[in-house]
Order: sequence, then structure tokens, then C-alpha cells
Amino acid sequence: MNSGLGGRVCRNQPWLESTKWCANRRITLEEIEDGLNEDCSHFSVHNIVSETLGYRKVSARWVDKWLKEAAGEWYNTVITKLIHFAVVGGPESDFQVVPPRDQHHRANWENFRAYIDQNINRIQPLPSNYFRFVGLLMKAGRKFIPRGHRKEYIPGWDKDTEELYRRYKYSDNEETAEMLINQLNSSRKEKWMQTVSDLDLTHSSRKGWDLLRKLGNAEATNSVITNITPNQIARHLQTVSKVKIPKRKKKAMKARIKEEFSKSNYSSHLSSQVNITEIETAIKLTKKYKAAGNDEIPAEFLIELGKRAKSWLARFFTIIMETGNIPKEWRQSKILAVLKPGKEPTCSANFRPIALLCTTHKLLERIILARLTPILDPEIPVEQAGFRGNRSCCDRVASLTSFIENGFQLGMKSAVVLLDLSSAYDTVWIDGLIYKLAKVLKCKQTLNLLSSLLSPRKFTVYLNSKSSKEYTIYNGLPQGSVLSPLLYNWYTHDIPQTTSKKFIYADDTAILAQAKTFEELEIQLNKDLETLHNYFENWSLRLNPAKSVHCCFHLNNHRAERKLKLFINNSQITHSEHPKYLGIHLDRTLTFKTHLTKLKGKLSSRNNILHKLAGSSWGSDANTLRTSALALIFSTAEYCAPVWEGSCHTKLIDTQLNSTLRIITGVCQPTRIDWLPVLAHISPPELRRKEATKKMYQKLLDSPDLEINPILQSPPKHRLKSRNPIWSRGNQLLSQNFKISEAWTNSWISSDIPNKNLITSPSVKIPGFSLPRREWVLLNRFRTGQGRCAELMKLWGYTKDPNCACNVPQSMSHILDDCPLYKFNGGISNLHSVTPEALNWLKALPLRL
Repeated sequence: MNSGLGGRVCRNQPWLESTKWCANRRITLEEIEDGLNEDCSHFSVHNIVSETLGYRKVSARWVDKWLKEAAGEWYNTVITKLIHFAVVGGPESDFQVVPPRDQHHRANWENFRAYIDQNINRIQPLPSNYFRFVGLLMKAGRKFIPRGHRKEYIPGWDKDTEELYRRYKYSDNEETAEMLINQLNSSRKEKWMQTVSDLDLTHSSRKGWDLLRKLGNAEATNSVITNITPNQIARHLQTVSKVKIPKRKKKAMKARIKEEFSKSNYSSHLSSQVNITEIETAIKLTKKYKAAGNDEIPAEFLIELGKRAKSWLARFFTIIMETGNIPKEWRQSKILAVLKPGKEPTCSANFRPIALLCTTHKLLERIILARLTPILDPEIPVEQAGFRGNRSCCDRVASLTSFIENGFQLGMKSAVVLLDLSSAYDTVWIDGLIYKLAKVLKCKQTLNLLSSLLSPRKFTVYLNSKSSKEYTIYNGLPQGSVLSPLLYNWYTHDIPQTTSKKFIYADDTAILAQAKTFEELEIQLNKDLETLHNYFENWSLRLNPAKSVHCCFHLNNHRAERKLKLFINNSQITHSEHPKYLGIHLDRTLTFKTHLTKLKGKLSSRNNILHKLAGSSWGSDANTLRTSALALIFSTAEYCAPVWEGSCHTKLIDTQLNSTLRIITGVCQPTRIDWLPVLAHISPPELRRKEATKKMYQKLLDSPDLEINPILQSPPKHRLKSRNPIWSRGNQLLSQNFKISEAWTNSWISSDIPNKNLITSPSVKIPGFSLPRREWVLLNRFRTGQGRCAELMKLWGYTKDPNCACNVPQSMSHILDDCPLYKFNGGISNLHSVTPEALNWLKALPLRL
């Protein structure tokens, strides 16, 4: 039985039957008391307020105010009981206490800036006055930013649709209803287009599905039913960040830090005065629509600041830089616990913590990052590619696989170990990091500031509208911090040299060894693993043997079952036939069949999103489908494409991409594949991969510091003719001066498909993209000559009669040119150009083709 506030009102109760539910009536105290006394489980403040005030969701302030008015002098006795029962009810409550929200799209930003600039100089720019700065921004927000509640979420509903609905309600006019529907569709289309262009959907389509459900009015599925409490998750995070360091080692490190501080200057250009240009540059990098931190200041407030406020911030940051003192609010963060994909909500370790830091805090971090990067980045080893300019996951995977291919050509065996560091960012030893920074920065003010930013931090975990108590962590890099990636790279920049080659991206580390025999590989790798284990242990990072894996790459099929015996701290590492490195599944002979098979399934799932869009009234036009396909499907299909572009299994991907193009264009399955990219205005997948390979190869050639560069400059003798490594493909594309538009045009000219004379250049967008879905599909089926006409339906086995109503075999060309009942006098060329006459003919055509 539901004891929460969201329990449904049982209208069979006598006290409810006697109530007249209308928007203007207040329920009396006696009725509330009767309801509580008779059957509390059926009482719902949510529904009472909804019925009496007309709200679907209301704020706590509204509930409190209304109940006071309803209860009068008995408020403290009876309503307290009601509030405790309803609001503090069991975990099954589905009532949502919705606080008022800022409506930034309706804000008067000009007055907002003027008000802050007028009052900002009354506040001294000191860390202890930060709460006054926050108060000023919040006061300006209350004055010039409307706040309110959405009665009920209707995707695309705005002022215009509200006005149209009001007119329709009183006039009952069908034209007004049509205008309302079109306005909603237009708003939803705009929302979808904006989202797919803003979201990074390369690795996960979950956000795309979530938005699609919302736009389709499906119920939200954000909450997770679990018995895990926020305190359990908080304790887990605190436990993970505990670094066990012997007292003697701690004392020695303190002495080393003190020694480095004594060698440092008090100040330098790193702690120099912050200017407005730096503030404006940092603000430009700040993203809108991000959740606020503990001070509740949204990014939009800082983005819209005026010149005086920016000048105040510059003085404020300068004082922080000089003193190393930061506002106490910056040491606190909110952590949202989100269940990891595919995990059960039965363990606190299965929740991913999302930290929300103060926006002003992150603004200062961006300024510090811009000053530290030119000093630290050049000293970070080239093997580390994570979060560095002009580096990517793709060049790491390309480098690794190129060394393996090089081993194939030289007749050598390659072995790769993928190392897993347990909670690498959360276990960084802060004193060790400060020591490493002190050795290079030589600025006491900057080091003191970094110590303050990394000093013990407090956090509160939130899960399903519940919160934990406040906990403290003493080590680890702050989650959500702009500085954390650079600081982690510097913390591990002195990783020791090994005989094996290292390929690192952030905390993902792979080591590769090559030798003629398996025994040599084991000796070499075990020695290097011991070296790395000692290094990580010395700096309080934990290698996890249980999650680390290894794989051997060779072409000796009769030794395919051979597994290496590799150990980390006397624990054997698991062998994996298909290890996953930076999202790419490898295999013993680098055929990439496993990876492409898995990728095929992922693309199939995303094609379902496109199918759903094509069946909606607001997402079915060709432009929307094309943009969605590029963001959702092609971005995923082309991840690390230069690595596997030479595989013989790429047809698995092309099949799904052809399905994507068919959804966009609406053509039938038997349509010639050459038509699909032209109609969808998307280059053929094979040519897109070649273009990506050419760009990646040129990038690697232009980076002489990369470890792969010697192989590309002086590739080995091509002993195995069946292999097609990246240097062979890249050299060929560069020597041919490959250009995707020229290759596409040549392929189109050499094809023998019907009606190809309609297209002069395949890379030019064809007419009709803005047509409604039905007319767009019909047009493309006439262009290709493939549709659901009687002749083809008989050929495909769907009907027995191939004839038209005029007793002649009904082909697409017959309907267009010869049929006395339906023919179009303008011919295929005018139909292709979508003349007004052609559009009217398509709209009037009664056939379902």
C-alpha cells in the first residue's frame, strides 16, 4: 500500500465523494481530518492541490501557503501530521516537490548586468566576501530573471502554442488546430536538431534515446529503485580515496616539499595579476546549461556579467592567487550518484559520482590551466596522449596496431598488456603531486594556491532526492575539476622507461613487447611489469591484476591457443582473446572482425532511433534525419576508422550504414546502393573512411616526436602481401592525391544505374530536401525507378497481378510517363527539379508506392 504523497486519491471514500472538485474551492480542515482518520493510505496532497489549484506539480512553498490557508488556526496540530505523513512518507512516494526554476530565456540580461555593475564595488574582492558576491548575483537573478513552474511538460510548448491553444479552445477552429500542431512539430524539430549537434553521442546513444522519449511524451525514467543509500555511496568514495602511506614516508615527503619550497621564488608570472582578457577567455570556454555547484550560481550568470563585474572578478582572483586563500564554499561539492550502464543498483561501487563544483571556482581553474599548460605540457612524455592538444584516442590505437603490423612483417610476435589502475584519479597522493609540481614551477604563491585547491575537500552525495551527510576526502584529484587531467598527467609524467613500448591515454595504459619467441616475451614483460608495479606502488597508485588483461598477436595459427604467463605482484594476469583498448576490440591477427561485429549491433540499435524519428510528425523531414544520422550513427561508425579501414569485414558496417541512408531517403530495399549517398547528401562510407585515413596518416607524418613516426618514414619490407597496414594505405592515398569529391564523381560516372543523367555532380545537394515525408519518399522512388508498383510487387512475391488499372504492366516509369490515369506531363527531369506542377502531382497521386 502506498503511504507516500503520490498515492492516488481513492474517489470511493465518503469524504472524497462529498467534495466538489473544482479549481476555485478550498478543502476544509474537517475534510482533511476525516480523510486522515478514515484511511491515510488513500490521502494525497498532490492530487488535492492539483484539483483545487489546477497544478500538476507545485512547489513546497505553494503547498505550505495553501495548507495554512486551508487549516487556519489548527495548522500546527493537524497539518504537521499531514505534512509528516505525506511529504516524509515512504520511499514509494512519486510526488515531486519542484522548486521554482530560473527561466533564462526570458531574462532581462541588460538590467541584470547593470544592477550588478552598480552594486559590485560595494563588496571588497576578498575570499571571505565571496558569500556577498553570491548574494548579489542571486538578488539580481530574482529581480530580472523570471522564476516559475511548468504546469505539465509538453515538448515544444511555448507562448505561441499557448496562444494558439487559447484561440482554439474558444473558437474550435480546425485551421487553428492545424497551426497549433505545426507549431509544436516545428519546436520539437528545432529542439532535436540543437541537441544532436550539441551532444557527443559517439560512445553512447542513451542521451539520444532519453531526449526522444521526452519529445515523444514518454514518461521519464531517471530515478533508480535501489536500497543503496547516499551515505553508503559517500563512504565508498571516501574509502577509495584513502591512501595508506607510512608515517616515515609522509614525513620524508614533507621535508622534500619544504626543501623545494626553499628553492622557489615567492612570486612569478604564474601568480601575476589576472586581467580582464583572461577572464573573458575563460568565460568563453564556460558552457551553458550546466548544473550549478554548491553556491547555486549557474554558468549563465557569469557569462552575462558586465565590464565592472569582470573587473571585480579579476581583482578577486588576483588576491586569491597572491594569498592562496580560497572561499570555503569552493571546498564543498555536490555529488550526484548515477548508476553505471549495465550495472545492478545493489552495490555502491556500481554508481558513478558526478561532481558539481562552483562555476566561479572552475573559472579560476581555467585561468590557472592556461598558465600552467605551456610549462608542464612539454615535459609530459610523448607516450601520454590524454587531454593534450592535437592528440587523440585514434592516434594511440593507430600507433599500437602499427607496431603490431610491423612485427607481422618482421616475423616477430607481439604481446600487449592492458593495465588497469583502480580509481586512478581518486588515489593521487596530494603531497606527492605538490612535490613534483614544486620541482618545476618554482613559485611559492602558485604552489600554495594549488595546495589550497587540492586540500581536504567536503562533499555530499545525492541520490533519488535524498542526500548524505557531509564527508571529507584528503587525497585524490577533484572530480569535475578543469585542472585534474593536466595534474594527473604531471603526476605520472616520470613513469620509468621500460624495454616494452608504452601507449598511454590518461589512466589507460598499454605496454607492448616484441620478440621471436613466447618465452622472450614473458621474460621481457614480467620484468617491465615489476618495474611499473614498483613505480605505481611508490606513488600510491594501485594496479589491479584482476582487471588487467594481456593478448598475444601473431600469425602462427597452430600456436593460437598459447597463453603467456604474466604476473603483477605474484597475481597472474588474465588472457583475453579480444582485449578492448580505448573502445577498439583487438584480436590475435588484427582482422577486427569482433570489433566490427559489435559495432554492427550498436549501429542497428541507433538505426532504430532514426526509424522512430522517420515515423514522427516533427522529425521525418530529410534535413532532420540527415543531421541525426551524422550525429548518432556515422560518428559512431567512423570512430578510429583509419585503424580498421583495411579490414575485409567492413561490409558489416556498410550494411548498417546503407540501412541508415535508406531511412533518410525512404527508398526501397532493392534500390542500387550508388543512389543512396547521392539522395541522402552524405558521401559513401568507404570514401569517408579513406578520407579519414589520409588525414590521420598525414597528421602522424607531421608529428616527428611520435614513436610511430620512424615506422611511417621507413616502413619495413612488405613481406606479407595479404596485410594492409596504415602506412601502405596512407602512402597510396597521398600518392594518388585522394580527394573525396573527385573519387565520388568518378565512381558515379562509371556506374550504369538508371536515371543517372539526372545528377551532374553527386556531391551537390539534390532538390526536395524540405518536402514532407510522403512526397520526399515518392520523389526518390521515381528517381531510382524502384517503388511498390504492381510489376515489382509481383517480382518480389507480394502480389499476383502486375498490371496497372489501365491493364498495362505497372512500372514506375509507366506511372510517370505513360499511364493515362496518373502520368505526369513534365517528365522525370521536371519531377526531379520539384517544379510546382511536380509537387502538386505528387500530392495528388493516389497510389501508395
